[in-house]
Amino acid sequence: MFRLNRFDQSPVLLESTNSFVLELWMPSMNHGSSPTTVTKVDIGTYLVEQVFFIMPGDWELRWHKMQPETNQILETLTLPVFISDEEFNQSSF
Repeated sequence: MFRLNRFDQSPVLLESTNSFVLELWMPSMNHGSSPTTVTKVDIGTYLVEQVFFIMPGDWELRWHKMQPETNQILETLTLPVFISDEEFNQSSF
């Protein structure tokens, strides 16, 4: 069963047995940041906490769709993010 997304009217699966993980990764330094916490808030809506960019630079937000029984990654969406020195020094991510 699907419902329409309120933002763009695209279909959203009503129930999914999949879980999600957000991995913070800094490819230029070949390391990541502490594990994040992902909590389902509503259908297709998730709250991500414990997000810490530990230094300025290029980061990737790797959003993994997981198969719950095996904890295997089914799909990954990678979003590039740049944290400038100024943003890093003025913010408390």
